[in-house]
Amino acid sequence: MRWFVRTLIGAAGCAAFCGCSAPTPAPQAISMPSIILPKTVEAPDSLEATRLGLIGDSDLLHVGDSLEQVEKLFPTPTGAVSVKELPAAFGPQYEAQGYDTVGKSLGAIMFEDKLALAMIYRSGVKAGEFATIVKSYQDRFGPPSQKVGQGSITYSFWETGNQRLMVCVAIDEKNQLRNLTISIGHQTMMDSLRMGERYAINDVRNAERLPDEKRSGE
Repeated sequence: MRWFVRTLIGAAGCAAFCGCSAPTPAPQAISMPSIILPKTVEAPDSLEATRLGLIGDSDLLHVGDSLEQVEKLFPTPTGAVSVKELPAAFGPQYEAQGYDTVGKSLGAIMFEDKLALAMIYRSGVKAGEFATIVKSYQDRFGPPSQKVGQGSITYSFWETGNQRLMVCVAIDEKNQLRNLTISIGHQTMMDSLRMGERYAINDVRNAERLPDEKRSGE
């Protein structure tokens, strides 16, 4: 399967399926009965722009924007693979568009020709560039509403109205490069893909268990 489906489908948690995971495989998820993922994603109540968005080269990409705006702000690189598959929980009223290339991928879910969710994934981001990107979101939107984790995995969330912005960072301990995932979307979409505070807490707990389980297995 192509990147968009690989990253948006999965029960391993946001840290695992969107690329923000620790370098080693995650253990079985900690039981959290309150987390029940929908079999079918409900239609969003509204897709009106808020102050939140993905920072493009020339402007912000907002929920509610057109596909043309997605392509304008995040043009497909030469040689990239086109991505159009949707996760199974999304019905025929949704449409997926995006691309997959070495080191960078983008996926967008459209609903009635309006952007419902967009996600950027980058691998091998160097420390200086990573710090600049994260700071640009903090400067633009202020301190995050919630922050989860520290060390190898961190999540920052901003929320306004029915929308959520997520910045997820993972440190590759082998070479100190970072994997970076940034997503904006309607909260219904974000929750259906495990991109929220309660899911992040679960993922970070799993990551924290890895060193102990590795030592116990030695």
